[in-house]
Amino acid sequence: EYMGEHSMATFDAELELPKSNLQRVLKASLPPNVQIAKDAKTAISVACSLFCVYHTSTATEICAKNKKSIISGNDMLDALKEMGFEQFVEPLTEFIEAHRKEKEKEKDSKKRKTDDGEGGKSHKKQTVEHSHDAAA
Repeated sequence: EYMGEHSMATFDAELELPKSNLQRVLKASLPPNVQIAKDAKTAISVACSLFCVYHTSTATEICAKNKKSIISGNDMLDALKEMGFEQFVEPLTEFIEAHRKEKEKEKDSKKRKTDDGEGGKSHKKQTVEHSHDAAA
């Protein structure tokens, strides 16, 4: 039931992860001398997709219990706990925090560039104004 209308027998290929992403993860996870057969890659891909569906479905149930309509990162972490994957909660929490801080830095950096007149329309506008003053 956790998969909604999807089941192993009716698993839709559109739910599979992009093959290039899967290949990159597998390559990074295995020693250089190990290869994976095509059917094993397919099985891993289906398993990853099913896990994502199960994880999202569990988070959706948590949100429904709490009368929420938007799944947050914390809901996904709570879903992992409910699914029995508590050991991943701490490292994922650390990753989410680092990711949020990095996004804030990027946002602040873009804001500073705009405020300093670098890039965008504000820089062009200043240039036009200065050239107009020189012509007068």
